[in-house]
Amino acid sequence: MTSASTSRVRLITTYAQFDSALSDSNPLVVILFTAPGCPHCSHILPAFNSISIESGMSSISFYNVNLMSGDGMGIARRNQVSGVPHFSFYGRGRKVGDMR
Repeated sequence: MTSASTSRVRLITTYAQFDSALSDSNPLVVILFTAPGCPHCSHILPAFNSISIESGMSSISFYNVNLMSGDGMGIARRNQVSGVPHFSFYGRGRKVGDMR
């Protein structure tokens, strides 16, 4: 299991942080939406953390939105996230895909 201190996944808890993530200078931004108590999320999040470290791809930024933290639920609603886990992919600030 990956230590949170070494993970490159940054937590988003506010609308401002989400908007900032979309303006990230990296060409690809991956955002994983999760919720506490979601069994699938509890399996995917550690793997997502590991991928963020092991990929060696500094051109990809990794973020996590926990629906129960801060503005997480509103951010999910604003982005038509209807279930978790949910991945959203952005290229240069524009959504290029989703994976549910």
